[in-house]
Amino acid sequence: MRPVAAALLTSLVLAAVVAGCGGGQASPTPAPPPTVAVTLDEWSVALDQASVATGPVKFVVTNAGPNNDHEFVVVRTDLDAGALPMSDEGTVDEAADGLEVLGEIEDLKVGESQEITPNLPPGSYALICNIEAHYAAGMWISFVVEN
Repeated sequence: MRPVAAALLTSLVLAAVVAGCGGGQASPTPAPPPTVAVTLDEWSVALDQASVATGPVKFVVTNAGPNNDHEFVVVRTDLDAGALPMSDEGTVDEAADGLEVLGEIEDLKVGESQEITPNLPPGSYALICNIEAHYAAGMWISFVVEN
């Protein structure tokens, strides 16, 4: 066999071997996480859905204003979302027993939107603004992650 023909045959054999790796099947693309639209304003938290399945959850959070910066905190808890333990500073005590913070967006300016995608296990959640006095003014909502 001539050297050029041998090199061509070797290249073809290698290409066939590489193409055959993995059984010729592409890996499945994972489904995108569910998206929850969150609107913060004075003085409420609104969601486009109240529950999702366990796993990554994409929160798209918008500060609709009209006057104040807000933040968004994802708190896993079995406590009532409107009765979380408070600190002396007028905020929820995020380190208190029975609370687990799984995601947070700080300093969300009026008119801004930001995203976070925490991995959420099944359970009950409180979605809150934890700027001083905002939670006490009603900036919280219950949320459920189902198994």
